[in-house]
Amino acid sequence: MIRYISLLLFIGLAWGQSKMDIDNLIDIGGRLYAPNKEKPFSGSVFDLYDNGQKKLNGIYRNGVKNGRWTWWNEDGGTDSTGSYKSGLMNGLWQYYYINGNPKAKGLFRNGIGTDRDQIGLPQHGRHGKWTIWYEDGLKHIEITYKNGNELNRKIIFERMLTAVQLLELSNENLKNYKTDLAVSDLITLIEKYPQDSLASQAQYKLASIHLNWENDLSAGYYALQNTVTKYENSIQGEQAQIEINEFPEYIINKAESLRKRKMIKEAVDHLMYMTEKYSQHELTPKGQYMLGDIYMNDFRDFTTAIQEYRKVVEKYGGSPQEPHAFFMIGYIYANVMNDAESALIEYYEFLKRFPKHELAPSVKFEIEFLGKSIHEIPELKHITN
Repeated sequence: MIRYISLLLFIGLAWGQSKMDIDNLIDIGGRLYAPNKEKPFSGSVFDLYDNGQKKLNGIYRNGVKNGRWTWWNEDGGTDSTGSYKSGLMNGLWQYYYINGNPKAKGLFRNGIGTDRDQIGLPQHGRHGKWTIWYEDGLKHIEITYKNGNELNRKIIFERMLTAVQLLELSNENLKNYKTDLAVSDLITLIEKYPQDSLASQAQYKLASIHLNWENDLSAGYYALQNTVTKYENSIQGEQAQIEINEFPEYIINKAESLRKRKMIKEAVDHLMYMTEKYSQHELTPKGQYMLGDIYMNDFRDFTTAIQEYRKVVEKYGGSPQEPHAFFMIGYIYANVMNDAESALIEYYEFLKRFPKHELAPSVKFEIEFLGKSIHEIPELKHITN
């Protein structure tokens, strides 16, 4: 008996020691590694909420999810359970509401966790019968899938939410950063209650979510157009028309805001949209120049920076940004790439085109001391001292 208890204690200690806080693992090329280990991690993982309540338990094999996983809500109730095979969702998965009632149950075959449905659950890889419940426990719908594609559905019970309830639900989902669900709620409201006074609000709010939450300019602009087309005489329709008219200004301001928040890729996407959709707008030269500045100072991609600055010169001659772009091309050649020959070409062309520009003295200074170190420039010797 004593030997049996000792064996159990040994197994328990060994199991406890093999568990790893998932936050301590390092993602390298899509596989997780323990710190200072050369081989991908294999073993059990856990995570905890700030209140100490368990958040998840799972298993990794060779750096990817494998075996049974369980997630819990912050209050201790089960959120979901399911299994992985070589990093993909396989087998039976079950999801639960915060009150403990079932939310959904079904099978996956090589699911990757994408293509969320209206209640926020992944659809990719669904296979076979899936059952969805309402939060109060009533069975809502049964859907049959094959390799992620829906074959048929059977509605068991349909609960109709009012327009007010749908708008409130959308607000709640947005508050909890569930933008996909918020968008779905608004679309449902518009489709089911097109004549309701809240439909114009829902349509306009769709544009706001696309633009300000998802940073999706195309979807946002399309939603603004629909607001004007469908609800022309509403307050939202009038406001949408104003925003359409001022869309280029919005793009520039949003790109600057995104850049300050270090969302550089999103800022570039906005500026690229600006140069493509509003190539003749008076603000587009500024947007094009900002692209050069981002590649110069944020990405430190100097070749691309020169290309983007060059577009200002070639496409927007006569704009306030043209001489500045010209100067920056010469500056990069001179001070970053150490290409004195190319720098001189750009600088002399600058002086030829803009002899009286405020940057002309700086260009002349650059030419005079091109290729010299700071110690060789009398005006700058004091800096080294």
